[in-house]
Amino acid sequence: MHRMSTPPSPRSLEPDDDPRPTLLIADDVAAIRRLLQHELGEEFRIVGEASDGAQAAARAADLRPDVVLLDLNMPGHDGVTAIGSIREACPDTTIVVLTGLESSRVRDEVLSLGAHAFLEKSAPMPELRRQLTEMLGRRPGEGSPQA
Repeated sequence: MHRMSTPPSPRSLEPDDDPRPTLLIADDVAAIRRLLQHELGEEFRIVGEASDGAQAAARAADLRPDVVLLDLNMPGHDGVTAIGSIREACPDTTIVVLTGLESSRVRDEVLSLGAHAFLEKSAPMPELRRQLTEMLGRRPGEGSPQA
């Protein structure tokens, strides 16, 4: 008996076959990590999460994601401290700071440390998604850029 099979959904593809950019989410609030996974999971392949800066740096070094979405205000090893560690371990990873802090001084500091962008948590999710995909040279809905 021959069974018809359906093609796999994008979320069930093997990682090597998945055209979406990889994303590591670092935020100390579990509910925010879940929200970001839910909202960004169509455009990005979420490869991991971290709840503090030390964990973010270690996971980034292990996973080598295309993007690290990094909160600044976390207990212990914060996001500011993590930027240098991530940049050193993963020079090709795009670091995007996503924070509730709205300060030009903080923005200038994190950009000088090697972050690629400083985005506010108050931004609507479609705007966050658009900014992230544009940073990677794509429009929302497209796969990874062609080499």
